[in-house]
Amino acid sequence: MTPSQLVRIPSSERLSDQVAAQLQRLIVEQTIVSGEKLPSERELCAVLGVSRTVVREAVRSLVVKGLLEVKQGGGTTVRAQARRLSGK
Repeated sequence: MTPSQLVRIPSSERLSDQVAAQLQRLIVEQTIVSGEKLPSERELCAVLGVSRTVVREAVRSLVVKGLLEVKQGGGTTVRAQARRLSGK
């Protein structure tokens, strides 16, 4: 995933929901593939122009949906069955 694949977030609804929707779209479209590691929280914050709290909430919601997996000290990766779980 490159920074150009992410879009700066406009301010109309909850930022964490917008970030989660954007990441989910990239997973469903297989722009981010199973097993791929996401950029760090800091990198996502810089690209999206949001706080780390917003990124954490977005990632947490996608973990609950079964799309992402977070390993402490190991980063965040797309789960192997993420595409199937997303409904596509």
